[in-house]
Amino acid sequence: MDNGSSQVSVKLADAMVEHRLGKLEAAALGYESVLALDPANFDALHLLGRIVLHAGNAPRAIDLLERAVDIHAEAVPALHQLGLAYAAAGQQDYAARMFERATMFDPSFLPARDSLAYLRHGQGRLEEAASEFAVVASMQPDSATAHNNLGTTLGQLGR
Repeated sequence: MDNGSSQVSVKLADAMVEHRLGKLEAAALGYESVLALDPANFDALHLLGRIVLHAGNAPRAIDLLERAVDIHAEAVPALHQLGLAYAAAGQQDYAARMFERATMFDPSFLPARDSLAYLRHGQGRLEEAASEFAVVASMQPDSATAHNNLGTTLGQLGR
């Protein structure tokens, strides 16, 4: 390992520790320092994108998360976060595509299925929402929330 990649590894590990401790500003600075040395570092792009989205900067989160997904097109958590960023930016169609891609790569990834169900419900696409809520409820048989969401949507459909 050369000195540059060693420095990146140390900075990334330090930033991830700060992130786990909830020190988001310190973590963001750490991820930024990683990206200054390695602009294509998937982990730094993805994790900084999450922090930036949490802070309410959807356009910047989209930029970071798109770059991460360009590096690892099948990274399900990054696809989900990109979908959330698009939704926060009011770009529902792009959000739905990211949630659908995430569930295509990992059908059991509940956060993306749940996000897609809520998005479809909010768009008034109740049949699609009910279908996704049904999958979520089947994957979480003990979840009252999952069954309530399904029941509410089916009730809105008159079923």
